[in-house]
Amino acid sequence: MAVSKGLIKSKCEIVQFEDHAKGFLGLTQGKVDAYFTDESQLFGQKKKAPNPDDWVIVGPFLSYEPYGFILPQNDSQWRDFVNAFLVHLIKSGEFYSLYDNLCGGLGLTFQLAVVSMVGGFLLGIILGLARLSSRKWIFVPATLYVNLFRSLPLLLVIFWFYFLAPLIIGRPLGDFLSVIIAFIAFEAAYFAEIVRGGIQSIPRGQMEAGYSVGLRYHQIMLYIVLSQALRNMIPPLVTQCVIICQDTSLAYVIGLKEFLRRVSITDLREFRSVELYLFAALVYLAICSLGATLSSRLEKRKSQYSGQSPGGMKGSALVSAP
Repeated sequence: MAVSKGLIKSKCEIVQFEDHAKGFLGLTQGKVDAYFTDESQLFGQKKKAPNPDDWVIVGPFLSYEPYGFILPQNDSQWRDFVNAFLVHLIKSGEFYSLYDNLCGGLGLTFQLAVVSMVGGFLLGIILGLARLSSRKWIFVPATLYVNLFRSLPLLLVIFWFYFLAPLIIGRPLGDFLSVIIAFIAFEAAYFAEIVRGGIQSIPRGQMEAGYSVGLRYHQIMLYIVLSQALRNMIPPLVTQCVIICQDTSLAYVIGLKEFLRRVSITDLREFRSVELYLFAALVYLAICSLGATLSSRLEKRKSQYSGQSPGGMKGSALVSAP
């Protein structure tokens, strides 16, 4: 049991924390009088504390449950035993179960990112078209929505849906669903501006050409404008998707066990902060570099294709109704 230097009351109220780091943080902030966990955790938390000398480990151990060992440098018999045991772990599948503890978080991160991208883009198309509407009852709410969410930090939006939504609907949403709704609602505002900019990049003559052959507004948008605007949207869309991949790490704050959260949990057990967080940085760097490279190539292809008709002539083209 780790305690701040001072007295311990005989009658105690037990307070549970989500993990070791938050438990020790509660002790340093004076929320609890003592913090109690495995000996290795106590030594690790004390070592990482800003003022290690302010904390002492006291009291008898409740139980002795060794779960680690040190091998002599030249003891080949023990080394062979450990190697054989590791082979057993791999063949039995237990090693991959431990491996999934970390990589499972990466899978959850990709799942969160993909659902947020698809949902945010679909909602963003609706909002982007609404922002271009000449009807005020459509334009004004869409504009207010976009400006509101673009003015707020994503972290605050996550807290909104995690803490306030259950109060409104009368039941908890769950960590993953809360984060998904928050991400879709937030990212849709940014996708809406990309969609609006892409549509406005198409010459007005395309709309007039569509009206001249008897097409309606939704037909012009679907068959003429959006198909061309999407080509202009692709580079900023890819960039926004890269940003979403980075933003998924914010789900950490509500306890969702995505990639960064799994790294943190592993660090609490292994006390290898530098290596683990460097590994996390390299993973995010690889994802973002891939997205940046893809965006750059798409931008080059768009600039080469822009304004070129199949016959090599520049200008707008009139299409017939499907």
